[in-house]
Amino acid sequence: MNKVTSPPPIRKPPRPAEPDQPDFPHHWIAIGLAIVVIILLLALLPAIRSTGTNGRVADQQGPAEPLPVQSAENSDEEESPESSASDPEETTAASDSEEEPKRPPAEDDEMETDSISDPSDQSDPSDQVTNTDQEITEKDADQKGSIDEEEMDAEEELPSLTDSSKKPVIIGSLGQPAKETPALRNTKNKPLKGGLQGRNQTSRREMARTGGGTAESELAVDRGIQWLINHQLPDGSWHLKFHQEPCNGRCGNQGSLESTTAATGLALMALLGAGHTHREGPYQEQVQAGLDYLVSRMQETELGGKLADGQGTMYAHGIATIALSEAFSMTGDNLLRNPVKQAQEYIANAQHVGGGWRYTPQTPGDTTVTGWQLMALKSGELAGIDPPREVVQRARQFLDTMTNNGGRTFGYISPGQKPSPTAIGLLMQMYGGTQRDKQELQGGVQFLAQQGPSRTDIYFNYYGTLVMHHYGGAEWELWNAKMRDYLIQTQHAGGHQDGSWHFPDAHGSAGGRLYNTAMAVMILEVYYRYMPLYDRGH
Repeated sequence: MNKVTSPPPIRKPPRPAEPDQPDFPHHWIAIGLAIVVIILLLALLPAIRSTGTNGRVADQQGPAEPLPVQSAENSDEEESPESSASDPEETTAASDSEEEPKRPPAEDDEMETDSISDPSDQSDPSDQVTNTDQEITEKDADQKGSIDEEEMDAEEELPSLTDSSKKPVIIGSLGQPAKETPALRNTKNKPLKGGLQGRNQTSRREMARTGGGTAESELAVDRGIQWLINHQLPDGSWHLKFHQEPCNGRCGNQGSLESTTAATGLALMALLGAGHTHREGPYQEQVQAGLDYLVSRMQETELGGKLADGQGTMYAHGIATIALSEAFSMTGDNLLRNPVKQAQEYIANAQHVGGGWRYTPQTPGDTTVTGWQLMALKSGELAGIDPPREVVQRARQFLDTMTNNGGRTFGYISPGQKPSPTAIGLLMQMYGGTQRDKQELQGGVQFLAQQGPSRTDIYFNYYGTLVMHHYGGAEWELWNAKMRDYLIQTQHAGGHQDGSWHFPDAHGSAGGRLYNTAMAVMILEVYYRYMPLYDRGH
């Protein structure tokens, strides 16, 4: 029997050797990549942080400028004249009325006031301003237009204070007033504090002597202040009309408006500008009475503490707020703390969504009313009360919509080239952080220099003098010599009007002799009233 044998077993070929495996698990690769990404983000972080709230990278040579936004106003609206500090544009409406108050002729009818050609020139006021409407090249305007279109697309929309879903702005608890510290003088272009340190009886005369004043200009300040003191009413107030004691109508050129808070605020601003407070100087009792009167007139509203009365509007509120805020900043009197806080809140809540202010709260703004509110907010900041960031940002955006000629000039309620709005707009930009060597600011200063001080428009002279003083240089020296000597020459001498001023124009007639006198005094106080914003290298 044959033996059956089993087939030999089938041998599988050997498996090829496996490649060497890594010494660590796969998840470490992901961790490594994450580390690389983190390193890249850290490298980009400085650039990200330098981007402002509007999405732009900050200017390496100075603070970034706010972006312009579309004006909320109707561009076809008839322009009104820029109002004097006593609000000559407002004639009948109450300050909280929703309707636009009646005003004098439109801004286009504004007198192109005569400029002062020489400090010793006593020629007739009918001499005309030189080149009031001098044109500025359109090249810069075209460049600005192209930049604005790109930047407006990237602008972040800010919340509206008028939105019913938003609560009114409430300024936080107040600390002690800001201490007077020496101004930082680290560059020649960067704006400095611009504070009130020069307002004291010790340094005032010396600062006037070295800053462009004279013994005659200081005497004119003292005489103007004495006239104001002589016209204070027994209740501590001042009026634009002099039909009551102590004047009884002996002074001519009374104002046509009535707002005791505006008149009292103007008089106090002139007194405070020379260092006269309720804690220092020979007029402590009078200043205290004036401050007490303003506080007593404050009305509590849902927007905050309102200081406008009579025919006064947001002009009156802004002026009275400046007076209270400066007194608080200069003395640290805690009794003024809450009134200043409430008045500042009213300004913040009265702002229109477009960024400006006008006669009544939350209505489309104009350049002149906006200027007074921003100066009031600045005065509060000097007292240690910081305004809400979004309020200031909106206001800067509004002013940008008023610019013309490549950002060198400003209009009243639309882009333009008007002297007073231009002076106001430039000053607000200075306080907002604009560097001195910026082309737009330099061009604006040249525009004002071409106008020169006016023979009759004290409102333009007030803001123009502040701009020129802060800017400094040859433009300031020429402006100062003309302005200073003209006011010395035109101050009234003798009788009950001794020490006062009056200039016949639409604004001066509405505010009257008190308004003109207070503004003239503050112009002659310019050497020490605000510390310079820029280091002049002295």
